[in-house]
Amino acid sequence: MKKLLMISLIIVLSLTGCGDKAENKVVTEPVESAMKVETPSTKQGSSPIPITESIHGMRFIGLENIERFYQLAKEHKTTEIRVIQYTIEGDPIYYDMISDGSSVNLVIDNSEDAFGSPNIQKFNCSMLEKEETTTFTDYQLSECTGLNEPLSVMHISYNYAEQDLFDFNLQYGYHEMNVIDTFNDQLIIIGKDSELHTFSNYHLTDDEMQEIYRQFVLSNYLAEKTLSTVCNQKPQENYTINVKINGGTRDFAWSECDQSDDGIAMSKLVKSIVAILKQNADYPDIETLLYL
Repeated sequence: MKKLLMISLIIVLSLTGCGDKAENKVVTEPVESAMKVETPSTKQGSSPIPITESIHGMRFIGLENIERFYQLAKEHKTTEIRVIQYTIEGDPIYYDMISDGSSVNLVIDNSEDAFGSPNIQKFNCSMLEKEETTTFTDYQLSECTGLNEPLSVMHISYNYAEQDLFDFNLQYGYHEMNVIDTFNDQLIIIGKDSELHTFSNYHLTDDEMQEIYRQFVLSNYLAEKTLSTVCNQKPQENYTINVKINGGTRDFAWSECDQSDDGIAMSKLVKSIVAILKQNADYPDIETLLYL
């Protein structure tokens, strides 16, 4: 079986350009080289089992399902999930897990891996554990029969230091007049006096950029997003984000009226970035931003 990339050597449809192929570094390639499997495999059929898909640990579908499974298993409740990971060629590997409240049964099925030997492996494991650091989150099964080490079933990497380039321009609030621009180290905010305040040479620390990059990854920003700028509410808050990651670029635009899952996730990302900004030691002494 081809070794799965649990790191983020990633091919993303919505990005363009190329980057160095290094560990935990987002790499983008043209559309023609995109993953063969863009939607859950037909093998899962119409099964009601919750599914989480991981495309090389950086792009996800149903990421909330693995967290829900983890929480329920930790509470010794009966639950199940299918995790799908992909080889470089785009072939799915299935990890089916069932928690009976006392242990977790795992079935690994690589029968659709065209470059591997078809094989189905079964394990009984003590529990699903979650290791969370500033640069990654890893879900792993421990004390599995026949294995001497924990078995990782989902790895999410968000190591800012290992990216060649990560910068963003966030515009938010009424008329998008508030700006956080790491390309030009500039901060523009509207104070309580309703005046624009511009701060040049405004730097976020590496730790702050690490946490912001983490929030971007957890918001699943590399996945396709369906966002809307339509809003009949007045006044209204609007948001735009331009982000560059190594050789790729993503652009987002939406309004506060967008209450879709994608809209809510992206609005949560904005609030997280602003919260990190306000913790900066050099943050201007302006009590609140109008949009909060």
